[in-house]
Amino acid sequence: FSKNLEKELYEQNSINNKIRRYSVLGLMILMFFVLIVVVYYNRQSYLYENKLKLAYEEINKNLNFKNKILGMLSHEIRSPLKIINIFIDRISKKTSDENIEDYLKTIKFTNNSLLIQANQILEYTKNQEKKVELKPIAFNLRNEIESILRAFEPYIESKNNVFEVKNEIVAEAVVIADNIKIHQVFTNILGNANKFTENGTIQLTMLTRQVNDKTLKLNVSVSDTGSGISKSDIKNIFEPYFQGVVSNEIDNLGAGLGLNLCKEIIDLFRGTISAQSTLGQGTTVSFAINLDIVQ
Repeated sequence: FSKNLEKELYEQNSINNKIRRYSVLGLMILMFFVLIVVVYYNRQSYLYENKLKLAYEEINKNLNFKNKILGMLSHEIRSPLKIINIFIDRISKKTSDENIEDYLKTIKFTNNSLLIQANQILEYTKNQEKKVELKPIAFNLRNEIESILRAFEPYIESKNNVFEVKNEIVAEAVVIADNIKIHQVFTNILGNANKFTENGTIQLTMLTRQVNDKTLKLNVSVSDTGSGISKSDIKNIFEPYFQGVVSNEIDNLGAGLGLNLCKEIIDLFRGTISAQSTLGQGTTVSFAINLDIVQ
C-alpha cells in the first residue's frame, strides 16, 4: 500500500511539474507577444508624437505669418484712412451744399469705423490672449444709431431694397457704452439682411425701455423678405463658421462669423439675441442690450 502511495505521489508530482513547465512556457510566450505589442505601439506613439510636433510647429509658423501680415496691413492702412479724413474735412470747409455735407459726414463716419477696426486688428495681433472687452464712452444713443443707418442706407439701396425704419429711441437718451461694438452689431445684422435680399424690404424697429435709474434697454428687430433660413439651420446660425444651405445665387457669402461675433458682443452687454425664419419668406433677427444711463 505504501509503495502504491509513493507511486501515485510520484506520478502526480510528474503531472504537476509538467503543468508548471507548460504554464511557465505559455506565460513566457504570452509575455513575449505582449512585449512585441508594447514595443510596436511605443514606436507608433513616438512617430505620431514627432508628426504632431512637426504639425504644431507648422501651425505656429503659419499663425505667426498670418499675424505678421494682419499686423502689417492694419498698421499700413491707418495712414491712408487718416489722409482720407483730412481731405474730407477740407472739402467740408469749402462746400455749402447740405447734401454734399451729409454725404461727407457719412463717408467720414464709415472711414472712422474702418480706422477703429484697423486699430483693433493691430491690438489683436500684438496680444491674441487679450479678451474682447467693452470700451465705454458717453454718447447720444439716437444720434449714434442714426449715423450708422445713414452710412448703411446706400448699401441697402444698391440692391433695390426698401429700407423702412421705425425709430422709437428716446431722443435725449445719453448712455455710457461701447459705440464701436454697437456699430459692429448693426452692421453685421443689417449686412446679412441685405446680402440675402434683393428687390425686397428690410424693416428696422428700435425702441428703448428704462429698466431702472441706471439702466436703459435697447430692443432692436431687423426683418427682411429675403431667401430665409431652413428650420434645420436656424438653431446653428450663431455658431462660428456656420453657413448652412444657401442659394448658389448669393455672392460674397462670407466666413459665417458675423452672427457669432454679434452674439459675443451682445453677451458683453448682458443682452440676448434670437432669430426666426421661414425658408423662402425672410428672416427676423431680434436682440436686446442693456446700456448704462448717464446720470
